[in-house]
Amino acid sequence: MEKQDVLMNDNDAPKNPEIQNQNNTKPIQEVKEKQNSQIFNAICFLELEYTDPDPNSENCRICEISIILMNQNLTQSYPVADYIIDTNPEFVTDPYVKQRLVSSGLWNDMQDPNKCITLTDAEQLIIQQLQEYKILKGSTPSAGIQAYQDRILTERFMPELDKFLNFMQSNTCLIEQFYRIIDISSLDDVAERFNKNAFRNKDQNSKPNLQRTQYNIQKAINRLRNYKKSLLKSK
Repeated sequence: MEKQDVLMNDNDAPKNPEIQNQNNTKPIQEVKEKQNSQIFNAICFLELEYTDPDPNSENCRICEISIILMNQNLTQSYPVADYIIDTNPEFVTDPYVKQRLVSSGLWNDMQDPNKCITLTDAEQLIIQQLQEYKILKGSTPSAGIQAYQDRILTERFMPELDKFLNFMQSNTCLIEQFYRIIDISSLDDVAERFNKNAFRNKDQNSKPNLQRTQYNIQKAINRLRNYKKSLLKSK
């Protein structure tokens, strides 16, 4: 996992002691900024692991979720969530998914009640944590690798979180509504077509991918940083 430099300030640190990692790993870090108590123009990186490759499948359920807020320059990280979701193993019917979950260790973790949290509790804690960071509803786009696919699942199983992150109303028209997602996989497709060098170096400095959400989310952040320096470089 790529280490993130985190700045801390009492104004931004979550006050609720219940908002911690429920998986008996390290508690979520308190994060602070020196002067501004609100994360400016934040991006919400969200990564999921699920039980079926098809997000529309009846067997597809969220089994792990990680969320990290980043500031607009991708220089400061604000940990929000790292939860293993209480999931019935019977939903895992795809052999590839089963092998991936077993090899990453998530399969065993899913069956340990001391490491799991219900999806409803996770959704409530995540929204509460985002509010502690003074994130306004509808102000922050979600981002990640295959973010559109993850968004299908958040809309399906975590509708309040989905609305909190992506739902926006136009200031000029109360009827107009839209969603904002930063899908890094779309940038992959653009880079492969128009900037081969940026595409080849998209995962430069990334750690090996262990198919867990914490590793995937660091990979997504690092990939967007690399594209920011190459594909999206400003003159």
